[in-house]
Amino acid sequence: MNDPRTAALTAELIDLWQQVLGVDGIGPDDDFFDLGGSSITAIRMAPLMGERLGVEPDLTLLFDHPTPAELAAALAPQAGDLPVPASAGGRGPDA
Repeated sequence: MNDPRTAALTAELIDLWQQVLGVDGIGPDDDFFDLGGSSITAIRMAPLMGERLGVEPDLTLLFDHPTPAELAAALAPQAGDLPVPASAGGRGPDA
C-alpha cells in the first residue's frame, strides 16, 4: 500500500467498519464478512461510506473486495478529493 490516497482510504474504512461492526482492532486485510458483516450491514455501509469518503460505492464492490485494503484500492480512483492525512504518507489537507 504505497499510495497515500489508498492508505488514507484504508484507514477511514477500518475506522468506519469498527464503528458499524462494533469490532476493535480491525486490520487492512480483515474480511468484512468474517468480522460479522452481512448483506444488510453492507447496505447500511454504502451511504456511510458516501458521507465519509465522498463516494457512493456499488454494493458489489464490498462483496468483491471484502477487506479494507482491497476496497480502498477499488475506491481510490473515485475518491480523488479525499484529503490525505500526513500520517498516511501525504502532506495533509493544509499543505
